[in-house]
Amino acid sequence: MKFKAIAIIALACVAMGAFSVDASASACRNPASLLVFPHYDTGIQEMSVITITNTGMDSQWIRLVWIEGGEDGPCFPRDMWIELTRNDTFTFLDDALFFADTRGFVYAYVVDDEYSVAEKDADCLIGQELVFTSVPGQGTVTYGINAVGFEALNLVADGYLKLDGVEYSLAPKTLYFPRFFGQNGPFASHMILINLTGGMYFKATAELLVFNDNEQAFSDVIKFRCWEKRPLFDVSSSTDNGYLVGSNQNEDEPVGFANVVETGWLKMTGIEAVNTYFTHFIPNASVYAVLVETIGGANYGSADLPWQIEDASYNNAALWSTKVSGEQ
Repeated sequence: MKFKAIAIIALACVAMGAFSVDASASACRNPASLLVFPHYDTGIQEMSVITITNTGMDSQWIRLVWIEGGEDGPCFPRDMWIELTRNDTFTFLDDALFFADTRGFVYAYVVDDEYSVAEKDADCLIGQELVFTSVPGQGTVTYGINAVGFEALNLVADGYLKLDGVEYSLAPKTLYFPRFFGQNGPFASHMILINLTGGMYFKATAELLVFNDNEQAFSDVIKFRCWEKRPLFDVSSSTDNGYLVGSNQNEDEPVGFANVVETGWLKMTGIEAVNTYFTHFIPNASVYAVLVETIGGANYGSADLPWQIEDASYNNAALWSTKVSGEQ
């Protein structure tokens, strides 16, 4: 059974966890009123253990919202409510609360009371998730991801969470990934992609710059709906190890294992979001992404939140519109 597998996997993978960084000057590492968990999967081969903790001294009602993604995912919100008393923590297996065989992302925010959608200013939530991925014939990959936090600023209690620097702290303009390993070699990486602009009917476009280990850059444009998890090579073929070997790369790097695998780094910036009917365009779309890296026949894995910068002109991010126009 899937649940029994957790105990076995956890013993073997106790050292695997989230390696988190301070994402520039953003609020995503502070206790917050809104948390975004980048990944959930209630299928057979993957599962997530999600934790929400109330660091405050008052009880809070929390609205949990699941956004089902994938290339053809409906991107429609489904929700439930939990209460966290002061200093309380709540941990759950993703399919224990959400039974459908789906995958996507989850967000959680403080509300006035049970069954309310009206947001509340209470920067007391922290969160983390532990992801288990079973690869048939190869083993299990385990990695942790901290939730992305957004602090409350000047809330409008209408159930639409604007990440605009006015209601909540700004969503990012640009994401930075300090390193990736060349693909189609010993490393097999994936990119979790989240569109924060427009809601369920919108597809985001982002520019990806791939740098090798010697400053040479390659450009790609990627498009995705609300949530996808793609192999890094499918995000950009410039991450292929053989391609990087043939580029103007530094033959002495990585130091200590040069000529084994190439390395580089990534920069991602949102461009626009367009609805499926091509009737509404939103410029300066905010996107979010997490890089997951595995090695050794998919036996070892790690993940991290990216570094980021914010820009006041990137103020179109929000959770979660169900309108064709993307309006809140």
